[in-house]
Amino acid sequence: MGSGYIALQAVDLLAKPYLIYFSYSIPEKVGYLIYSPQFAAGPVEKSRSLISALRSPIIVSNSKRLESSFKYLIPGLLRKAILVPIIYSIFSSTKESASSLGLIGSALAFPIPYLYLYQEIQAYTEIAQGVSALAGIPLLINFREPFRAVSFSDFFKRWHISVSEWFNTFIGKPAMKIAIKTKFLEKYAKEISGS
Repeated sequence: MGSGYIALQAVDLLAKPYLIYFSYSIPEKVGYLIYSPQFAAGPVEKSRSLISALRSPIIVSNSKRLESSFKYLIPGLLRKAILVPIIYSIFSSTKESASSLGLIGSALAFPIPYLYLYQEIQAYTEIAQGVSALAGIPLLINFREPFRAVSFSDFFKRWHISVSEWFNTFIGKPAMKIAIKTKFLEKYAKEISGS
């Protein structure tokens, strides 16, 4: 996973050349790309916010910093050590007996792999946030309880927020600008309606 995060963050640096060449040193750019607590599971940080945080002094003895760190670290470690193995064993047993589950059983088992994936990534993200908070560098919140979503679009607003924001910033908004400039959507709508 780490190389994917590096690639997304490299695009963030390369897409903003006016910021790169004038305000960031080479060690800062490298530090941004390979900041170790977030390397394994994100979140995908924006260059401006993470480099600013990396520039600030680190004071580990601060009691609020320790409290903030443990707020993420303890749940992340518990999730990884207890919850993820339980869900994995359920996932493994349903995968092995999928043919005998029937339609209703299969429908009930359908969310299990997604729940497992979410718990796995969330555990690593919380651990990364805890370690980073210990160093005095806050990271973005990556999930907002996606399985409590009320709609499909709400689910994706809550699921892997930093990656969704990255795609919106670097793909969605530019594509929409191009579509508006070239009146692509208008042409497409006319073709569909036959006018």
